Amino acid sequence: MANRTDGAGTFLFGGQGATTQPFVDAAGGVGYRGISGERRTEMGTDLPLTVNGDGVFMTARTGNGVFQTSAGAGVTSAWIDNGRVSNPAALTGSTYTLQFSVSGGATTYAVLRDGNPTAVTAAPYVSGQDITVDGMTFRVSGAPANGNTFTVAPSTSTLSIFDALDRASGQLATAGRSNAQIAQANTDALRDIDQSMAQLQGARAVAGEMLVRIDGETSRLDDQKLANQIQRSSAEDLDMTEAISKFQNMQTGYDAALKSYSMVQRLSLFEYLRT
Repeated sequence: MANRTDGAGTFLFGGQGATTQPFVDAAGGVGYRGISGERRTEMGTDLPLTVNGDGVFMTARTGNGVFQTSAGAGVTSAWIDNGRVSNPAALTGSTYTLQFSVSGGATTYAVLRDGNPTAVTAAPYVSGQDITVDGMTFRVSGAPANGNTFTVAPSTSTLSIFDALDRASGQLATAGRSNAQIAQANTDALRDIDQSMAQLQGARAVAGEMLVRIDGETSRLDDQKLANQIQRSSAEDLDMTEAISKFQNMQTGYDAALKSYSMVQRLSLFEYLRT
């Protein structure tokens, strides 16, 4: 679909390089080879003829669109959900790390902000309970081991739908994973696919808006063309029979007018006496 053409050899998602296949499936994954931007019509209408495929397929927002949660390396017995924004005014844009400690059968966690300690140093952990940090709320479930970490970082516009699908299929094909690893992988995969679909839906909405504009311009141009054809027809088209008849009538009237004027010009006392 990303390499679809309009039937005339123009790649719909090729951006400004609409004659070259924009997406190439290489060893490291699908890459964009088009030219970012759009081909557009003249300034009078300024309508797009192509779509910037890089913006549609390769630059969705990571995580939930505001921040991204992820499990650290070696986490096999717990997982973290996608989280949500609970207080937009409290967001800082920093990166947070949850560090878990297990001692004497009790599990606690500390929160680091950009690698620095915060006031949360030994908070008791309860599986599935909300954890709120600077306007962000998320849940860690399962039984984190001593030293396990989870990261909460700001979202970026770097999510590729191709990479998301590759990761999802690769994780599903990986054997020997724990239940927590499977839950984490599925949570991340569904989140990334949802974000990619939201990006595609946004592009679809923009394309729909452009189609409405194009229909409006087409209607306007059709009306203008019809008006021009009517004016041209009025100037060029002629009913010869009607035109000759009108011309003869006008010629007869003109001759009669000339004769009447000539007769009036000769009316004088001398002409009257002479006759």
